[in-house]
Amino acid sequence: MLLPQRKITFTNAKTGATIEYDYVCDIEINRSLDVLTDTATITIPRKLIFKSGDALTIFNQNNIKDYVTLPAFNDTKDTAYAVGADALFKRGDKVKIEIGFYPNLQTRFTGYITDVSSTLPIKISCEDKMWLLKQTNVVFPDKASYVDTPRPKNYDKTKDFYTLQQLLDGILSSVDEKITYSTTLGSFNVGNTSYNNQSVAQVLESLKDSYSLYSHFKDDGKLYVEFYNNVGSNNVQEFVMEDVVINNDTLEWSNLEDLSVKVQGISVNADNTTITYEVFNRGKLIITQFDDAKTDNKSFKGDTIVRYTQNQDKDSLKKWVDDLFLTYTYTGFRGDIETLGEPFVNHGDVCQLTSKKLPERNGYYLIKAIKIKDGKDGYFQTLTLGIKLTKK
Repeated sequence: MLLPQRKITFTNAKTGATIEYDYVCDIEINRSLDVLTDTATITIPRKLIFKSGDALTIFNQNNIKDYVTLPAFNDTKDTAYAVGADALFKRGDKVKIEIGFYPNLQTRFTGYITDVSSTLPIKISCEDKMWLLKQTNVVFPDKASYVDTPRPKNYDKTKDFYTLQQLLDGILSSVDEKITYSTTLGSFNVGNTSYNNQSVAQVLESLKDSYSLYSHFKDDGKLYVEFYNNVGSNNVQEFVMEDVVINNDTLEWSNLEDLSVKVQGISVNADNTTITYEVFNRGKLIITQFDDAKTDNKSFKGDTIVRYTQNQDKDSLKKWVDDLFLTYTYTGFRGDIETLGEPFVNHGDVCQLTSKKLPERNGYYLIKAIKIKDGKDGYFQTLTLGIKLTKK
């Protein structure tokens, strides 16, 4: 029998004191590559601890005579056991959620309390490290950190730009807690950009909107900034359709030759000129071209996706659009699968989806999003499949 267990650790932001719970009503965790911030909601029951001091667990939960009832806010009676929500849980306190089937525990979420309900049962809302980046406003470039020299008359604005590494180094240096990051695109051109009194999180959101650069925190505490199809980790877990998959009703299979998609990328340069590059398919035939190409694509019929960016040369624009095209066109599954809480995966990991009945449809998929639920109904996870991957 699979026995779910969990440990939720709250750490006071001021004192460093910790509180642990191994029994809750419900936990829901949402993590997605498409959304900047991962969230968690913890619902704690009205009766929290025993007068004896023992933790409430599934093994002793029937000893109802020994319960301590959680008092309401500011209730000072029975002060020996006054453990009101306003005393225990505060905005900004750290949270770590570990869940697993006995005897295993895996970290499923780390972050900070952002809100505590004033009703019972207590609902505690949490966000990952992105919450810190929402609290920090930045000016980039910081004029206090450099000398602004006069520009010559023949100054070429098209050659004046910041790299992604320069931008990340600049904005993350303002955050109170040290934030380390990882990217393979350090030299990527983000243009002669500037930000005035915007939060670090807003800057990262603008990178996604302008360049399709996705930012998210992983369990190692690092911030990862990559193109969508490069965010995958080395954690590959197999999910057998006939075994651990509980529900696959939303899964849909599609073939590349049945899709008709064109992705067009337009780079607007500092001198107001533009470069256009596009990719589209005719069945399995993939056609790529710049705006100065001679290929006639007027006969294309299908969905056209247009994205704008800034100050990219032809090589950078091509890489950007080719990566985008892969997210829309592949032969394989699209949709969600609901499974038990294990095997352990997170967004950005790889799901090896296999079937005993239809082995020809086996494949590897980037996990775009994951919803984790744990509580009185059991421990489950719902995986949203992203692009199909090729095993290296």
